[in-house]
Amino acid sequence: FTSRRQWENKASDRNIDPRKNMHPEDVYVSFKDFDGEWMDPYRLEFCDSLQNEATVALSSDERRIYVYQDSKGNGDIFYSDFTTNKFQEVNHLREGKINTDSWETHCTVTPDGQHMYFVSDRKGGFGGRDIYRVVKMPDGSWSEPVNLGPNINGPMDEESPFISIDNKTLYFSSNGPKSMGGFDVFVTVRDDNNEWSAPINLGYPLNSAVDDLFYTTTVDGLTGYLTSSRSDGFGEKDIYEIQNDYLGFKNLAVLKGQIHTYDGKELPEDVSITLRCTNCGDPIERKVFPRLRDGVFMSSLEPCREYDMIFSYENGQK
Repeated sequence: FTSRRQWENKASDRNIDPRKNMHPEDVYVSFKDFDGEWMDPYRLEFCDSLQNEATVALSSDERRIYVYQDSKGNGDIFYSDFTTNKFQEVNHLREGKINTDSWETHCTVTPDGQHMYFVSDRKGGFGGRDIYRVVKMPDGSWSEPVNLGPNINGPMDEESPFISIDNKTLYFSSNGPKSMGGFDVFVTVRDDNNEWSAPINLGYPLNSAVDDLFYTTTVDGLTGYLTSSRSDGFGEKDIYEIQNDYLGFKNLAVLKGQIHTYDGKELPEDVSITLRCTNCGDPIERKVFPRLRDGVFMSSLEPCREYDMIFSYENGQK
């Protein structure tokens, strides 16, 4: 999560925003303990005391974190990869035409890694910030960006897209005419023809009369988290948790597993699971990486299909 906290050595005091008298943004992480309580957060290694770094998205295997920085263009998307047991230096996302001289604020990547949805106010949109999509090509590059169209993007701003584990349920915020006040959270679903359903405002009490942004969900869709500046908060924007009984997924199979080493040592960083559908219409093969901190891996599957699972490490040699 993102927070504007003073550094312990007060190094961030040198770049306080004079407009709001606030410290630069940094990225923090907190883990749940065995009792389900959030542990004390700590700041990630790549943060710079004089630079804004805002968390944008995290890959499902936690091997890559996307962040926003305003050091290039009008503000762009950056990333950091997790290797040697820590997140490395932040890099500018140079692939494709995702970052431009315009304002790119946010992105989300499907759990299978094949689609990225991102926000930009580049020319040619429908007004303000719009949501675009790029697709992973066979050679590993990203396709040309495609605007999601007027069904999703309106005359105002669309922001903070989040794609669920089914690769087709998209949550985003908009401050358009269907908003209750400021930004509200909406949901839309992509069908088999790549057409998006009419976005639905998730309504009160999830949405409020102030800005409600950055909605994400757990795998089952029944727990969500958003950012809001409501009157019952602790100051500025706070993180809220939302429980629901109606946004869960149906007709979806999710594989969840955990890998342990027989000698209790850390997992090799290149350990992977290849999922190969044996009776799908088109050959489907997907590589999944476990989280290095606990060996957990997850992937959505086509229901009523059969899959082979191939485990490998050391560049596929074992």
